[in-house]
Amino acid sequence: MTFNIWYGGEQVNFASVAEVIRASDADVIGIQEPEGNLRRLAAAAGYAHVDTRRNLLARFPIFDGDLHAWVMVRPGEVVAVANTHLSSDLYGPESVRDGAALEAVLADEERSRVPELRPLLKLANLPAGTPIFLTGDFNTPSHRDWSMRMQSQRPATIRYPIEWPVTRMLENAGFRDSFREVYPDPTQRPGFTWTAGMPHPYLRPRETIDRIDFVWTKGPVETLRSEIVGEPGGDGVDIAINPYPSDHRAVVSTFRVVPTPALALISVAPRVVTKGEDALVRAYDPRSEGWRVVIVRAGAAAANAVLRLEESVTAWRPAGRFATRSLASGEYDAILLAENGNEIARNGFAIRDPALPVQLLIPVTGTRGGEPMRVRWSNGLGNKHDSIGIFRVGAAVGDALARGYLDARYAGEIMIPTSTADGPIAPGTYELRFLRDDSPTVEATLPFRLL
Repeated sequence: MTFNIWYGGEQVNFASVAEVIRASDADVIGIQEPEGNLRRLAAAAGYAHVDTRRNLLARFPIFDGDLHAWVMVRPGEVVAVANTHLSSDLYGPESVRDGAALEAVLADEERSRVPELRPLLKLANLPAGTPIFLTGDFNTPSHRDWSMRMQSQRPATIRYPIEWPVTRMLENAGFRDSFREVYPDPTQRPGFTWTAGMPHPYLRPRETIDRIDFVWTKGPVETLRSEIVGEPGGDGVDIAINPYPSDHRAVVSTFRVVPTPALALISVAPRVVTKGEDALVRAYDPRSEGWRVVIVRAGAAAANAVLRLEESVTAWRPAGRFATRSLASGEYDAILLAENGNEIARNGFAIRDPALPVQLLIPVTGTRGGEPMRVRWSNGLGNKHDSIGIFRVGAAVGDALARGYLDARYAGEIMIPTSTADGPIAPGTYELRFLRDDSPTVEATLPFRLL
């Protein structure tokens, strides 16, 4: 399932957000716009497994991967799942509505959503035979929905056919749009997901209606059905919830899957643990039953373990909790050791002290507009869409001049552009803001000057 819950799920009724998920009966859900409420939603909807790095809920164990998570749908067998939320800025259908030429619309796509999609295309490089799923609010229609045939049905919206590059790139990489696999003719079943009528019902004047929420798949996967979850009486809604709590309808697709055998895996949840709370470590090794788990400082060797879990996590008990009260805040690795003591898998996590603020640092002074700015942060929150943005002093939260997303990391360094579509940012005084999970909540600020 893919479900944009609308700014934390609290715009209408949070309980209804959980009801939507329960009604869908989905095993794995990609959530967009949770705004730090992912664990609260999992508890309300009855889902045991949560991945804040990708905003996933699941009924099955989740192991942290790279761009994706490994979801263990059967003991020792996994599928790969990723989730995304591409930028809504310079939304293409609105540009078309307002009279933009095709060349300008495609140029906006190349500046905004295409660069965000490109890293996800590496999912196609997973080993052959891997079932792959990619959910998300892509903030772009499908090229299959903006054809000449659809133009004749929707002339006010589709002023000209468009090969929307995001969906075309996904298809070229071997991904399949599950909804269009079931309903290949958009003239018969358009499948609109933006926007839902919501409980008011309310639609803004001149609103553009389209299908921008997708469940993509690749590999040994057969699509059996695909359904739209939304408001009662909504166009094409298969599963209705009243009141419907979001401005996006959800999509839930059902598949017959041949999972792939799992390699050695280890993962700690949550990936950023609040100091004093317990963390759950989960491990798996297909080659032996004598493996064991140790916790070390990030990058340290297994011999320097700060915690050994030989008894609490074993082949007969592959998941176990450990306390963080005695551990200092900072970054750690969980290491899976083979029976002979060799390291066979490692995965990072962090312990965050909630009494300390998020820290921002610009290690190099004298950045000029147009040059990428190096920014470091520490004591981050660990949400998928935590970000650092450049703002004019006093500007509204929605008016970021540039932004970098942090991939749910506790600490690190990113390069933020100091230019916009209009050119380099002018010299002057600005501020960095650390924003929580795509929300307007500012966790830290740091003033600076551009030369």
